[in-house]
Amino acid sequence: MKNMRGKLYSVGIGPGDPELLTLKAVRLLKECDVVALPKGDTDVMTAKNIVNQVVDLDKKEQLIIYMPMTKDMAVMDKAHQEGADAVIKLLDEGKNVVFITLGCPTVYATCIYVHKLVLKAGYDAELVAGVTSICAVAAKLNVSLCERAEPLIGFCDCMFLDGMAIVCLFNPLFCFLFVSCVLAQL
Repeated sequence: MKNMRGKLYSVGIGPGDPELLTLKAVRLLKECDVVALPKGDTDVMTAKNIVNQVVDLDKKEQLIIYMPMTKDMAVMDKAHQEGADAVIKLLDEGKNVVFITLGCPTVYATCIYVHKLVLKAGYDAELVAGVTSICAVAAKLNVSLCERAEPLIGFCDCMFLDGMAIVCLFNPLFCFLFVSCVLAQL
């Protein structure tokens, strides 16, 4: 009997509020064989901490994927390839892997680099959308990002100020200044 390959799911877990995990994300996390967890340069694993409030990840096989916070492309490329290789090994064992990422895997996600490498190697992979921080903050502020025929917002600029990410978003009628500390209150 031929060994079936597993599938990679790169799953957005939303902006930090565990109640904003999608039903699909929760189902995949419960059903998967392995959860891949991004780990930066510190011991804090924010994505794992969020998901653990809904699904007990300690009962799952875990793969830690180092995602360095650097601008050194060689260091990043090496880490991404090592992550992809580790995922591919599990897929070859027939295991389904869920790689969690904050927000949505389609917007500045750390997992997308590993995801693309797995696809390039000829494996099955799927992006699973999550709630973006942009939408979550607008909802928290009780405002609409666009109405009627207004164009959807566009990114204007992103900068860091005293360790806080500040993103300025524009549409023709409003200018919103979103600060990461607002997300912590969601």
